[in-house]
Amino acid sequence: MSFPEVTAANVAEVLHNDRMVIAGVDVDGQLRGKLMKKSKFLSIATGGFGFCSIIFGWDQQDTGYPKELAICNEENGYRDLIAVPDLSSFRLSQAHHVIFISISRYVVKAYGIKHGITPCFMAKPRHELPGNGGHMNISLITADGKSAFTRDTPDPSPPYPDVAHLSDLGRQFLTGLLVGLPDIMPLFAPTINSYKRLVEDLWAPNTVSWGLEHRAAFIRLITPPTANANATRFEIRVPGADANPHFVFAAIIALGWRGVEKKLEIPVPPLPKGEDMSSSSDKSMPLAKALREAVATFTRLDSVAREVFGDSFVEHFGGTREYKIQLWEQAVTD
Repeated sequence: MSFPEVTAANVAEVLHNDRMVIAGVDVDGQLRGKLMKKSKFLSIATGGFGFCSIIFGWDQQDTGYPKELAICNEENGYRDLIAVPDLSSFRLSQAHHVIFISISRYVVKAYGIKHGITPCFMAKPRHELPGNGGHMNISLITADGKSAFTRDTPDPSPPYPDVAHLSDLGRQFLTGLLVGLPDIMPLFAPTINSYKRLVEDLWAPNTVSWGLEHRAAFIRLITPPTANANATRFEIRVPGADANPHFVFAAIIALGWRGVEKKLEIPVPPLPKGEDMSSSSDKSMPLAKALREAVATFTRLDSVAREVFGDSFVEHFGGTREYKIQLWEQAVTD
């Protein structure tokens, strides 16, 4: 079923139900929001409303972080934030309640429960099997509808044969991802469990690697001659199913465009065909093997993460990950 574009001018006509859910996404990708009557929603649709900041200051079990974060703390009185609905994110759930957010995981879980199963979004639910990936593909299209990552004609003398069809901008974007990945790992692998997926021989990368149609690398490059020119893209294979997709996408764009702005050059050769990560021919930097190591790199003073996301975000997200590490270290297992 298609719906008209929702704007301030037509929102009263489009919203037929008297109650709806309005929500935002926290750092773990969970919906945080409230039920609201239509009349109330219409009164705040353009100007926003007060939304308690504490919902962004506690974890998935609604437990406050021991380390007080800048967004909400005792000093600022756990102040309200002004939340302004994004009308373009209008969605209609199975219960016909409007939800202003991406709800794919919730839809999957709700559908699974109807069939007596609970879908799992852990990165590594079973140690003997490959984990759950959250791969993300990205392409870039010009104003005239062509791929900005593709060359009009193959480069006769490319630095590596794998990038013969990749444009200069595409090579710089690729480089930005390769250079910046180690510094933003907690965004791609945000939990203790995430790093149990990133191991050898189980279809998940554990080095800063890349290659044309290489499914063992961090970045699978998809270009001609194995793909249509307009289908040229990068498949980012590090993120797991437990990652916040909003953060993953933001990180890919930020790192890639940093490579374009700085005109960075590809730092490592492609992973040879038929080779796995960490083989003798893999010259790539190894990725962090645990969340503690990843957070230390993410929060260091000269981190690329601070450059592209700013200190406030790095301190906030880093603080939330430090709490997960603390819980793991205090846990007593069976």
